[in-house]
Amino acid sequence: IISAYKEFEYARRALDCNVFSYVPKPTTYDMLNNVLKKAHIKLEKIYTSYELLPARGEDGQKAEKVKKYIEETVFADRNMTRESVANFIGMTPTYFSKWFKSNFSKSYVHYINDVKIRRAMKLLRETDMPLNDICLECGYYTLHYFMNKFYEINGMTPNEYRKSGSLKNSEQDNR
Repeated sequence: IISAYKEFEYARRALDCNVFSYVPKPTTYDMLNNVLKKAHIKLEKIYTSYELLPARGEDGQKAEKVKKYIEETVFADRNMTRESVANFIGMTPTYFSKWFKSNFSKSYVHYINDVKIRRAMKLLRETDMPLNDICLECGYYTLHYFMNKFYEINGMTPNEYRKSGSLKNSEQDNR
């Protein structure tokens, strides 16, 4: 809030309303710029926390339920579809797609590919399974498609990933 009032009562009432900052007039460019920079940093932190934990309340509970369902089902049911997940949560497929994107900041298909590729990364790090077996284990039916998706997400081929063994790979896996 920017206000010409310097009385403490106005500042206290503003704080009760959860304002970010109370800037009395007249103000300087530097003071206002510093407040705006701090507000921008705070908003980025809030945005990041919303990306990590989808919307609060009922949508947040639904998002957690969907996330758990997908991660438990995607490898057990090779025929899991957007429609089956939408049905599980009680939404139409069209509405589910819009809801999913707004709650997870990515499309359902991109999310599924991320889950599968994270599994592939783990198998590449922890086993010596052949690439064809990892491809099938992660729900991809052609090695070419699997390798393209892996490269698209990680910027390296599965073999390069396996050979690198760097800490960076573990950090990517924790996304």
